[in-house]
Amino acid sequence: MQRRQVLSLAAGMTFFAKRNGAKAAEKTYRIALVHPSRALAQMNKGGHIYFKVFLEELEKRGYVEGKNLLISRFSAEGAAEKYDLITKEAVESKPDVIVTSSDRIILALSKLTQTIPILGFMTDPVAYRVASSISHPGGNVSGVMVNPSLDIWKKRVEYLKDIAPETRQIFVLSARSLWESPAIASIREAIEQSGCTMVGPPVESPHREPQYQAAFSEAAKTAQACIVSTSLENLSNKELVVRLATEHRFVSIYPVREYVDAGGLIAHDVDLPGLWAQLARQTSLALAGTSVADMPFYQPFRLRLIINLKAADEIGAKVPADLLARADEVID
Repeated sequence: MQRRQVLSLAAGMTFFAKRNGAKAAEKTYRIALVHPSRALAQMNKGGHIYFKVFLEELEKRGYVEGKNLLISRFSAEGAAEKYDLITKEAVESKPDVIVTSSDRIILALSKLTQTIPILGFMTDPVAYRVASSISHPGGNVSGVMVNPSLDIWKKRVEYLKDIAPETRQIFVLSARSLWESPAIASIREAIEQSGCTMVGPPVESPHREPQYQAAFSEAAKTAQACIVSTSLENLSNKELVVRLATEHRFVSIYPVREYVDAGGLIAHDVDLPGLWAQLARQTSLALAGTSVADMPFYQPFRLRLIINLKAADEIGAKVPADLLARADEVID
């Protein structure tokens, strides 16, 4: 199975000539783009919206793939056991910047290099000890911090209990490799503070339909509601996740609106396409020479509440009028 894809520049490269006709060539920049689960074919402008936004934002800043930008792409395709391999290959490609979207990928990369700038999405870089602080990372890792605070997780649990007040056990859908992470610890604390119990099991690698079916089937023995974590494996399998949550009649809350667009019940989400644009802006700064050690982690502050009434009907759930009144968007 191919794990690496390099879109090579045309033979001899395409150079930008100066207006005065000088033969000096503009520098070619190199990015390694690493993802834990997306197919390589989705990691370009014609693929998933996130990569389209990322690459278009880079173009606005003068970095154009096929001209002055060479991108090497790496994916574990949902198999956690491949993380060490793809991160090693990414570092060995000798990029100017590595871009990713996973705590676990960043942790693996940070063990391999302390010099190549690494930019990506992280839940808690300080807890993971890859940054000294959010405002001044101090090392070679920065990017976008997407870990909801404990208060946000408590609010999400509240939304679930507004719809299903009888809830006592809440299934947290997460990859096995995240089960003991700071991100899941925050969810557990929020659930326990509400008087409920967090239950599993986590989803085993390689995060495909049999593994998801096994997790949902086991959780359905005790749980009444479901929190879908920010695990990228979940997002890459969003249609499957929504279908299984509906089949098991879980009152479920999701971290981004893509799940609601796929038929999910509630999303309490950040603007992920906008955050990919932000990551591109940080990448352009790093390519231009800005030190990642001095580049603060960007923190989004605005979250939207989106409720899908059709999904509520499918599982026989009643959404209270006061919750509907607080929603930013209601889908009939």
